[in-house]
Formats: sequence, structure tokens, C-alpha cells
Amino acid sequence: MVISDFLVSLAHGSNDVANAIGPLIVLMDIAGEPVWISFFVGAIGLALGLLLFGERVMKCIGEDLIKLDYMKGFCAQFSTAICICVGSNIGVPLSTTHCIVGSLAGVHLAGKTKFMKVAYNKNTEIE
Repeated sequence: MVISDFLVSLAHGSNDVANAIGPLIVLMDIAGEPVWISFFVGAIGLALGLLLFGERVMKCIGEDLIKLDYMKGFCAQFSTAICICVGSNIGVPLSTTHCIVGSLAGVHLAGKTKFMKVAYNKNTEIE
């Protein structure tokens, strides 16, 4: 879980910060201002957003949407990290939030299959 958390953090920083400050970088470059200020603003904005709203977002995604155990959480976070990293490498602006919600939907649907019920021995009859 810790490794998948690190991967999602890396992917989140590589994609969402770039999406958020991209227009600011262009405007500051056109105005002739130093571009490094936009990176500082993006870092501060991301840190403040996580500080102020991070716990509520994590609670909503981790508890309110579906009940996660460690295996489901790892699968959802690892698939999100791969998706975001691949998108960042090919230059596609993706939303980490949309990717994690899609991953959670996939994990939830995979948990509904007969294979998972048999693997976890959940009193189902195989047809």
C-alpha cells in the first residue's frame, strides 16, 4: 500500500499540478515575468488543497463510495498511478480524481464476478 501511495503521489504531482499551472505559466511567460513563480504558486496551491480538503476527499473515496480493504485499495491506486504516469508521458492531461474513481468502479465490478466469490468462498453455487 505504501508503494502504491508513493506512485499515486508522484503521478498526481506530475499531472495535476501541470494541468493547474499550465495556463499561468503561459501568461507569465507572455508578460515577461519569471516562470518559476508559477511553480511556487502551484506547489502552495496543491499543499493547501490537500491540507484543507484532503481528509474529506479521502474519506469520501475510501469509505463512502465503496468499502476498501488493502487488496482493493492497492489495486485501485496502482492502476490509477499507471494510468496517470502513462498519460503524463504521452502528454495527455488527465484528472487523477477521475482515474481513481474509475479504478474504484473497476475494483467494485471485479469484486462482483463469480471468480471473486469463489476465491473468497462466499457460499455461491457455480453454474
